[in-house]
Parts: sequence; structure tokens; C-alpha cells
Amino acid sequence: MSKFKRMNKLFAVLLVFSFVAGLLGTAMPQAAYAAEDEIQVDVKKLISDIEDKDAKEAVLRLAAFKIIHGKEDGKYHPEDMVTREEFAKILVTSLKMDTAVKAGLGFTNFKDVEATRWSAGYISIAAGQGLIKGYPDGTFKPANQVSYAEAVTMLVRALGYKDEFLSGQWPANYLAKAGEKEITKKVKFADAYGFANRGDVAIMVNNTLDAKVVKVVEYTAGAIKYEERDVTLLEDKLNIEKLEDVRVLANKRIDDGLEEDEVRIRIFEGKKKDEYDDKEYDFVGDVNPELVLGEEVNVYLNDDDEVIYLEKKTSDKAYFDYVQKVIIDDKDNEVKKLDLVAADDDYEFDENAVIYYLDGDKYKEKQPGKDGIVNLDRKIFEGKVGKFVIRNRKIMYAEVMDMNEAYPWLIVFENKDGMLKGICADDDEFELDLSKDGNYDGVIVLDLEGYQLDVDDIEKGNLIYVQKQEYDGDDYAVVRVVQDNIIEGKLDRVQDNKVKVGKDERKITYWDNENNKPKRTFEAYYSIDDGDEIKQFDPDNSEFIDDMDDADEE
Repeated sequence: MSKFKRMNKLFAVLLVFSFVAGLLGTAMPQAAYAAEDEIQVDVKKLISDIEDKDAKEAVLRLAAFKIIHGKEDGKYHPEDMVTREEFAKILVTSLKMDTAVKAGLGFTNFKDVEATRWSAGYISIAAGQGLIKGYPDGTFKPANQVSYAEAVTMLVRALGYKDEFLSGQWPANYLAKAGEKEITKKVKFADAYGFANRGDVAIMVNNTLDAKVVKVVEYTAGAIKYEERDVTLLEDKLNIEKLEDVRVLANKRIDDGLEEDEVRIRIFEGKKKDEYDDKEYDFVGDVNPELVLGEEVNVYLNDDDEVIYLEKKTSDKAYFDYVQKVIIDDKDNEVKKLDLVAADDDYEFDENAVIYYLDGDKYKEKQPGKDGIVNLDRKIFEGKVGKFVIRNRKIMYAEVMDMNEAYPWLIVFENKDGMLKGICADDDEFELDLSKDGNYDGVIVLDLEGYQLDVDDIEKGNLIYVQKQEYDGDDYAVVRVVQDNIIEGKLDRVQDNKVKVGKDERKITYWDNENNKPKRTFEAYYSIDDGDEIKQFDPDNSEFIDDMDDADEE
């Protein structure tokens, strides 16, 4: 094992080109549409200023349901306070009554709400439905900030509750009912009269959608009897159906037999999830199945049975990863385990796992046997990259790239209108033509999460994996782009397959050659002269050690 401790003036600049595997983040659509005028929302920008996990998940779902969107700069601004008129709009949209807003324009129930005010229609509808009330002096105070007590009261009313249903004094009676219905779950406020921020409002509105609605069933001697229905606000007002225990299997890139707007999902039945039904659904244009391929999700369908949102669950861990070793079953010489870099261990396959691998120019599907052993050649996995979904320490899903067009990767030094130049494992002057009139009928470019990029988004220093596959009967290049694969700065430490530059420590990937020499092949390069000369990273190599020693003497 080679080990170099911190060295003074070791490098002014060190460039390490390495595959950076990692746990994939929260799934979100590429874009969503919100509000009655179909404003396009950049969802990535929308949640870029949200740190709280619960608020982020709530905003993602509400944006997909067209209930909320960002401010003028496209960001959500979770710490900003919500005004009474803003809350009226959210409330009306959540109940799918926003189509009647135009009809409400020109009418006002409150003397301080002008008929021409942008919120007049929302306020008129919400007041007409008994969801909101004004003040004794006949005003609504639309620009005033809404308190937690007021927000909670309006949300409880949205479920069908009325003042006469609840005993006790306001706001304690409404706060108690909100707690019972889990409207305030994951929201903490010390003062019910304090003002509600946009992050908390998103969480409370999101919780309300999953609460059961109530209806009046009987009037007896002046008393009102109501009962809870077995239907959520989401189902009752938005006509959205929620499918749970679902795994996303394929889109058209994986299965060319699907349409552009189709996705195949696996719906599990029973607690053991050993029974399932595979179905195909159309999805609306802003849904991106790439982000959750192989993962367990909640699927939301509109009244046309179209997928409008794929909600990632936390039970799975998804990685775009590198297979550094294949462990073979001694008995049958078949694949037993994969040693993954980012997941940082070796993993067996679940017997219900789904594996997609490239055979020629098309993906094939494979499932393990009941013992989790996979009857495939080890070369399909060895030294390859792809998406791996792990649950309870077993691989549930694998999509393995072939990397057949720039084997096994390409470090890009130049991108001129789609003509890429760079280095790969055995060619220091490799060229790849991804231009419109180049070698392929089309090009699909994705980052590691699954967001779609343009060829022009591939930058100098990016590491890419490329395979050719059939798509709609044509030859396509499918490109995965690693965008954070450069560490630049003064070297702090190199220890075996780990390198630390400043505060940034990375694990350099390699794959085992078993009995071959060299035993390990490292998938990284380094430079000590600002990129003029680039060499392979290999702590086992004497030239690498000499470079470290020479630099230490500077």
C-alpha cells in the first residue's frame, strides 16, 4: 500500500480525473406546470433554496399537482411569510376550484378587496365556500400575513368541517382537529398566532391532501351529524389516484417497444411483495421516469389514468455506480454478488430483482433464480457502470451500461459543436462525433441523476460513458455525463485508492483483474503540471511514486 502524507508545496494545482459514484438524490420532474395560466416551472430551481427535507418533498408534490410555484426568480423562498390572499389562492387551487376564479372576478365580499385585485376571484370563491372569513369591520386584510391558527383553520374547513362540528374555543378546537388529522405533522410552531412561512404552509397543505374528508349525513333536532368518508381530499377534489408499492421498471430508452410517453411499472401485492402485476401507463410531459428507474415510488394518476407524478420513497437507496468486482458462485460459476464502489460493499441480488443489460444494441431483461444467483457472464458486469437500486442490502434493480463507443470512458478535452476530443483507456487522442450530422441518428445525453442534457452541455474535463443502442429503429448514442469528476488544488494526502485535495476527499475507483497483472486497474488520471501531461493514477506504480517524491522536493 502506498501512502503519502501531507507535503508542503506539493502541487500548485492537481487535477484528478475520476469516476465519482454517488447516492442519487430526490427525484423531481424536469419541469412542471403550475397555476391556471400554465406557467412553466423549473422544478430544480424551485427547490434550490429549500434545505428542509419535508418542505422539499411537499413542494415537489404540490408543484406537480399545479398547486404552487415559485416567486419571480423561480425559487420557492421557504422562509418568506404567506399573506392571507396568497393562502386563499393555494386553498382554492388545492380544492380544484381555480377554474371558477374568472367567474369570481368583479365581485367582492370585503370592502378592502378591490374587484380588480389579482386575488379577488380566489378570495370570493373561498369566502363563498365558507373556507375563509373576514373581520368584524367588513375587511379581509388580504396583504396581512396569515397566522398558523388561521392557516390550520382554513385547511380543516377544506376537509368539510364547520365551526359547529367542533366543540371548544377557537383556535384550540381547530388546532386539535388538525393534529388528529395530521395536518400539522412535521411542522413545529411555538405560537399559534405567529405567522406561517411558505415552507410550513407547503407541508401543511401537502398533509391535508392525504387526510380523509367529512360530510353531513343527518340534521336532527337542530343537531348536525357528520361522518368521515373513506376518501382523501386528493381523491375527492383533485380526482387524483395514488398507487403505492410500485417499482418503476422501464421507459422507452430501456424498452424500445414502449412509446415516448409510456412507462412500465410493477405493482406489488401482499406484505411479502412476492406477487405483482406489470402495467404500462402514459405519463404527462413533465414527468421524467429516468429519475426513478428501478426505484419504489408512489404513482399519482389523473382522471385520464395518466401518470402526473412519481414520488420517490425512502426505502430504496439508488446509486449510479461502478462494479469493481464480480463474485462468482463456486457451485454453478454464475454471478452471486457485485462489489460496488459508491455503495461501498458487495451485494447479492434479490430473487425478484430486475436486471437490464445491453445485448448487441438492445436491452435485455433478466431475473435471478430463487436463490438470487444470476445466470449471466461476469463480463456483463465487470468494470461496468450503471444504476443500482439497493434495499435491505440486496440489489433490487440494475441497469448496466456497455460503454461500447468510448471504452470504457472518455475524458473530454474539447467539445466543438458536438465533436468531442479527449482520452480513453487506450487512446490519448480519441474523437467522438455527437454532432447533428455525425455518426448517430440521434443522441440522448443524461447526467447521473437522469436529467436530460444537450450535447453542448458536455464540458471540458467531464467524464462520459457512451453506448450505442437502437431507439425507435435508429442508431442512437446514449451518453452519461459525470460533471463533478475534477478535484483541483493542493494535494493533502494519497492513501491507496483515496486522494485528498484540500478538504475534498475522493475514492478512486478501480476494478480487480484477479490473477492478471497489474492486479488493479485504476479509473483515474492525474497531472502535476496544470494538465500539460496527464498520467494514470496508480499508487502501485513506481512512476506515480516518483512523481510524488519529485513534487515533494519542490
